[in-house]
Amino acid sequence: MIQQWLRDNAVSTAQNLTAITHQATGDGAISGYGMQNKVRRLIDLLRCAMYPSIYHDGIVRPEFVPSLVTGKLQEAAALLYEMCSSVMAATCQEAQKGGVECDCCREKADLVLKNATYVNVFSGELDTCDIAVAEGLIVGLGSYTGHTEADMTGKIVCPGFIDSHIHLESSLVSPTEFARAVLPHGTTTVITDPHEITNVMGTDGIDYMLCATEDLPVDVRFMIPSCVPASALDESGANLDYRDVDSFFEHPRVQGLAEMMNFPGVLAGDSATVAKIVASQAHHKKIDGHAPGLSGNDLNAYIAAGVYSDHECSDLDDAMAKLRRGQFIMIREGTAAKNLEALMPLLLSEKLFDRCMFCTDDKHPSD
Repeated sequence: MIQQWLRDNAVSTAQNLTAITHQATGDGAISGYGMQNKVRRLIDLLRCAMYPSIYHDGIVRPEFVPSLVTGKLQEAAALLYEMCSSVMAATCQEAQKGGVECDCCREKADLVLKNATYVNVFSGELDTCDIAVAEGLIVGLGSYTGHTEADMTGKIVCPGFIDSHIHLESSLVSPTEFARAVLPHGTTTVITDPHEITNVMGTDGIDYMLCATEDLPVDVRFMIPSCVPASALDESGANLDYRDVDSFFEHPRVQGLAEMMNFPGVLAGDSATVAKIVASQAHHKKIDGHAPGLSGNDLNAYIAAGVYSDHECSDLDDAMAKLRRGQFIMIREGTAAKNLEALMPLLLSEKLFDRCMFCTDDKHPSD
């Protein structure tokens, strides 16, 4: 289409481009020398396309004229597109310097939540505006248009719930059914420890869970089981050391090493236990904790080994001891263990609430 237009308007295009170039370079919007050279080249291409025999001193054979003209017009079209893009970009930059927003530079968002009252987790406020989403990410707050728009008037938009520690197998359903059950209640992300299935199937269980949770509407992240078997007294389907789990740390949905239940092994400096911690740290991953009732110097040593969280706090004193030593506290409210009421003071403290998170650990479908 642009080639045909150039063919039909070659003379006027050359004249207009000359005038535009003088204006643009005179205003300082674009580099004068570079643009003038491009205009000269474009004019040469158009002249060659209009008068191929004359422009080539009459040495072009008639049967080659159509292909020559087409080639010159294609080159001219590409150069014209490049020039127009340069002029538009320069014009937009000048407009933005003057505080003018240029509509030609704006693209519609994929989704806009109009008139949304949203929870601002940074300032602790309820704010109202449009929320723009592109490629699955929130890209702006303000006034936006989108390919899809949803009116949120009268509704509150808040971040999805992140379950910081769970064993999906305890739900007794497949990951797909689990997602279908929890998503309507606001859970959008879970950090799962596939400890139970790994105790039965070994690393095949981890592979299965990674595959079974691909492309779910709930974002499923993983912590790699740290204690398989859970203790030396257990009979399990596998016995995993750091070499068995090391490669999993490279998976993009693996966040680190799951609850280090073998705190006696950590305190004793057991080489197999420490090797798993070191492997996780070598991949710059986190290590979750599991140390009910651990205190004093034993707690100091356990945390110093690199364990950054705990979900086994059943009373405030235990939680405070771990908070004071730098751990994050996962407040558990599951099927078997319910610690929310006992740890509620942590959430009411302006100094402590941002060191806490929620988890279910084990949750049955009947709940």
